[in-house]
Amino acid sequence: MSLSQKLFRIEIHFFRKIADGSSPLENLIAEAFELGAVGSEELSCSSDGGSTVRIYSPQSKAQAIEGRIFHLELDEIAWMSTYPEPKVDWDDLSRQRHEPVTVANRITITPPWIQPDNNVAHPVLVINPGQAFGTGAHESTKVVMNLMLNGENTLKGSVVLDVGCGTGVLALTALACGAKKAIALDIDRLAISATCENCVKNSYQNSILAYCGPISALQPKPFDLILANLLRTELEPIFNYFQNFLSAKGKLILGGLLKSDWNKISSLIEGCSLVVSDKRYEMDPSGTIWMGLVLTKTPEFEN
Repeated sequence: MSLSQKLFRIEIHFFRKIADGSSPLENLIAEAFELGAVGSEELSCSSDGGSTVRIYSPQSKAQAIEGRIFHLELDEIAWMSTYPEPKVDWDDLSRQRHEPVTVANRITITPPWIQPDNNVAHPVLVINPGQAFGTGAHESTKVVMNLMLNGENTLKGSVVLDVGCGTGVLALTALACGAKKAIALDIDRLAISATCENCVKNSYQNSILAYCGPISALQPKPFDLILANLLRTELEPIFNYFQNFLSAKGKLILGGLLKSDWNKISSLIEGCSLVVSDKRYEMDPSGTIWMGLVLTKTPEFEN
């Protein structure tokens, strides 16, 4: 990302005060961050009884975020405007936002500008976020990692598929904690570039295949673990592929879901060959609650 690239402020004014943690606000902010927003804030209730949410985005991402917000078709939105902010030193901003993160006392994720602590008893991954999503710091990533690392030696020798890999942090975490091989796929070329870079940084280039394209292009084969840290709207169109790619005793771990998505997700699961075997929540600083699910095949589909 160019250091001269401007930051844009997208202001969304609501007819009424939107409570923190409500579905409209959760969905709007989640969609914005998925598309590359770097910050958000809610302003106090204005004189007309409404409220305003500000979303901060790189110039290159602002139009896509605006389009996604329009696509949400929220009746509560009165108006939306976009304004340029002063120039931002993106390297400095990135350094301020990313610190080492330890998950489940099993792995530490650190950015490349911080010297890793090699004295810890667990693996340390160096992840350069670049322009892709996934540093281990966001709650949607943490919830997937915690579910993946729940239990001893559960990853040993496993073959992993990471769908919507971003920086490759989930696939690399699986490898660092015992997995044998991984395929990381994303439809964003920048994500695949970041994944390849991070594979080399952590010496896993011979254990992972990074692929740019849709899941539909993969040949069906059994994976012991499938990871999908995707928003519900991204998950729904491809959900049926998962049951065909999952081994009989395998696990599908879903992240990127809001707690308020549960009814729609449970409806999606009903009638398929998968059942929920574990669930976990993480709350981010804004009060948004992120949900992670572990799905396994029902007994009649295991053989």
